[in-house]
Amino acid sequence: MLIIGNGKPDAPAPEAKISAMPASVRPGQPEGRAVFQANASLNVYRRIATLFVLLTGGIVFLACYMVFTSAKIVVMSAPQPVEAEFLADVARAPVDDEIGGGVFEVSDTLSRNFPASSLIAMEVPTEGKVRIVSHLSRSQTLIATTRLMTPEGVIFRTQKTVVIPAGGSVLCDVASTVVGKPAEVGVATFIIPGLNEETRRFFDVKAVGAITGGNKDIRAVTVEDIDQAGAALVKELGETLTARLRAAAAQAGISADGEMLTLAVNSQTSDTPAGQEAKGFTMSVSLKATGVFYDKAAFSRLLKKRLSEQLAQGRAVSRADEAGVTATLEKSDLAAARASVRVRARG
Repeated sequence: MLIIGNGKPDAPAPEAKISAMPASVRPGQPEGRAVFQANASLNVYRRIATLFVLLTGGIVFLACYMVFTSAKIVVMSAPQPVEAEFLADVARAPVDDEIGGGVFEVSDTLSRNFPASSLIAMEVPTEGKVRIVSHLSRSQTLIATTRLMTPEGVIFRTQKTVVIPAGGSVLCDVASTVVGKPAEVGVATFIIPGLNEETRRFFDVKAVGAITGGNKDIRAVTVEDIDQAGAALVKELGETLTARLRAAAAQAGISADGEMLTLAVNSQTSDTPAGQEAKGFTMSVSLKATGVFYDKAAFSRLLKKRLSEQLAQGRAVSRADEAGVTATLEKSDLAAARASVRVRARG
């Protein structure tokens, strides 16, 4: 046997040392730097994985939302006005489309004195007194309306018949035939033009005090006075009759929350016509009041029903304009406690 060697017994083979080394570690690279790079790469992978998980969750949530969420779409047609005119019957014991309620009626008259508010400045004749002195040996009679004339030609007339005794005198009321300033003559002297010139010279006529005042403030009743007085009485009496109607309905046991009141003026008179001079006048009015009391909820239902009857199929009343309803009493039967009301409404 051929043995080739160094002549020494075989020595045990050295034990192999295996250590984990990152793949990125290059020969000659420091070990600390290699570990840092490995940790950085691991953080990047973690971020990418986290972002992927979040995106996946978001997509899943959005998909669930789209699958399980629903939307309700309402298509509204354009609103259009609708009108209706119909008779609403009110009865104590309603049937079918009648409305529960009742009807009552009261009448009365009210009179009151009112002052005339118009103060008018008017030109009037002047009035005064004159003293007539006679130098005749016989008496002289002057009838009413005998003319007396001032030197300026202003004519006055006596207001009553007087008899002037022989050699005596009398006082006489006179009034001018013209009005206003021309009739103011002051303390004037007069002649009696109706007597002949020979007789006239035996009489002296002179005003007792100044004759003035051709203007006078007077009160007169006007059309406005009468109209305002009538309106005030209608309002006052109307409120009184309304209270009586409500009391009558309550006494009859009708507790309806709807009411329709009608006032009719039977007469309206003044004892003094417009334009006449007066300090005041008496005004009288006579009214008749009718009250229809009804169930307001029942009326609203009937109103919507009558409006709906004017619509085409497939349409409905969305709102009834109850504030704009006009109602007129068509007829009433007090004995039967029934009334028919004509209604005009919009919706």
